[in-house]
Amino acid sequence: MYEIFISYRHEAGHFAGRIYDFLAARGYSAFLDVATMHQGRFDQQIRRFVQESPNFLLVLSPGALDEVDREDDWVAQEISIALQDPDKQILLLADPAFRFPEQLPAAIEPIRSMHYYELRMDNFAAQMERTTQELRQARNRESLACKRHYRQMPGATMYSREKMEKQLLPLESRFGEELIRCVREGRPYDGPQRVQRIRMSCYAGSILFRPEQTLVDSRSFDKGLMYRLFIQLLADPDFSLEVLIVAPESPGAVDAGEYEKLGNSALEHAPEGVFYGSFAGVWGLIHSEPAYKKAFEEKRFRFFVTQASMSCSVFEMVYKPGWSEMDHVKVDFYNEGVMSNMDRRCMLFFADTDPENYNFFVQRYEYLRDPRRSAKLVRENRDKWLEEWETNRDYYCGHDT
Repeated sequence: MYEIFISYRHEAGHFAGRIYDFLAARGYSAFLDVATMHQGRFDQQIRRFVQESPNFLLVLSPGALDEVDREDDWVAQEISIALQDPDKQILLLADPAFRFPEQLPAAIEPIRSMHYYELRMDNFAAQMERTTQELRQARNRESLACKRHYRQMPGATMYSREKMEKQLLPLESRFGEELIRCVREGRPYDGPQRVQRIRMSCYAGSILFRPEQTLVDSRSFDKGLMYRLFIQLLADPDFSLEVLIVAPESPGAVDAGEYEKLGNSALEHAPEGVFYGSFAGVWGLIHSEPAYKKAFEEKRFRFFVTQASMSCSVFEMVYKPGWSEMDHVKVDFYNEGVMSNMDRRCMLFFADTDPENYNFFVQRYEYLRDPRRSAKLVRENRDKWLEEWETNRDYYCGHDT
């Protein structure tokens, strides 16, 4: 799945490559044949990627459309496939020297009447920012379309976690475009935050609390993006976070490892390490990371452990006034033998359109959230769990297998 398909003449490969790098640096997944082509049939891949990408970006270099009357011209075929989808957003970026030919094949003639942006080297950054603004608006439209889809079919639609999080409802739609952009680029963010509360239950939450590449599934590794995002969220005094994870050495941890439910390629040699690592990660954050420490002291961050075998993870998001129509719960199902957690089946329930299922899964979280039992487990086992992590960290991280 790619968000953007970049179509171009190979003579303009350097220009297309610069566009690709700009988009990738801002978190967009783009298809550029020289960068992302897989082994196999070229024609089948091109058709599939054009059809599946919600955005089609056409680079109009000088002479880009001069050969589109040839039957084997792939630029013409790509444009034609894109035009067949009325919901696809088509963006045109043109070199100042580009000119439309006098005649175009009927299948791609509509491209002539579309607005295009003139892209020069001296205005590259500014114009690409305008282009990404349109892409962000498209992302928002897609998330609203996703919600309309769920309104029509409440509780009946299931996707892979990868498709849900990267295409249907990406971070930008859930947390805000500018916030995610700043977190991705490592810039400070002082604007408003739309999220009021998050409550989540999961096996370990490594991507939040122990985001080293050696402990996170290769397909879900985000270079610490979610880790940094939650630190930013906790800086808001009106935001609260609750996390429930599975205790090390518990029946739930044993079940997850024995039946390969973790979906973590990084820990195939020692699946129990994820539980020790995450507990140690949370413990370290509330004692050394200022945002977590302050939120913990103010009781805006709370974490619990459970011995239970979880059937699914639950991620509830409650928004501030003005955004409450986005209140939802995301559910990822823990199935046996899943090699990557991005392949888990995922469902989404909005509080206003499907309150029955929304409340059902929120109640599953609340059932497992047992503060007294959790405190007892931590009190009796904390030192042992931390010692196990410190003693065998290299082994769990794959440095000493």
